[in-house]
Amino acid sequence: MKRPLTPLSCPSTPRMQPPSPDAYAAFDCLHLLATVPPRLGGLTRNELHQFSFLGCLIDMYGGGITNEWGYSYVASRSGTPFSGALDETVDGLLLRGLITQSVNILNISRTGAVARDSLVSLQQNRKRAVALRAAATVVSALSLGSIRQAMLRSGPDLAAAVDLGVTRRLLGPLALDDLAGQFAAVRDAAGPTVDAAIPIAAWLSFLAGLAPDRDGGLDVGQD
Repeated sequence: MKRPLTPLSCPSTPRMQPPSPDAYAAFDCLHLLATVPPRLGGLTRNELHQFSFLGCLIDMYGGGITNEWGYSYVASRSGTPFSGALDETVDGLLLRGLITQSVNILNISRTGAVARDSLVSLQQNRKRAVALRAAATVVSALSLGSIRQAMLRSGPDLAAAVDLGVTRRLLGPLALDDLAGQFAAVRDAAGPTVDAAIPIAAWLSFLAGLAPDRDGGLDVGQD
């Protein structure tokens, strides 16, 4: 049973409450669809989950904490990130007319673009907007196939979900320790940089070059 639709931002109260997972997920959907490279013509739901997860990783690279991202992910049996909160939010945004769907491709509507422009200025969204825009930049630089393959090598959980045929929680303690080590190495190699998209793209390119596809070859350039 789906949760009732909630506002995109929290109302002002004497005692400020943290934004709900739905509010974070709604902004992320709108912001990603507003900044996705035009060559893609929009995103599928699966791609939206992947790029949201990539934004979360970029936020972590910049010093963010996973439990402050607002919602969590699991590894699907196909080895891709999935968020239940994000998926339900897509349904809600479609009902409100803030995004549109043609066949399986999602795009932001004019009404959604107006909502996104107002939400991007909120303090709660400023830091994540930077991470999500960096994710869109990475997508501009790399093929979707490269990103999918790199994610399979970014930690043990996604690959294990494919090998075992089960869903697994992502970004648990062991995975976070592993990512912390990888990100430290990337920072040492990249040096000081304002734009996290550059070192993250290099990291993903490296992982994609190591990642065997399911038939044993390499898949680093297929969309």
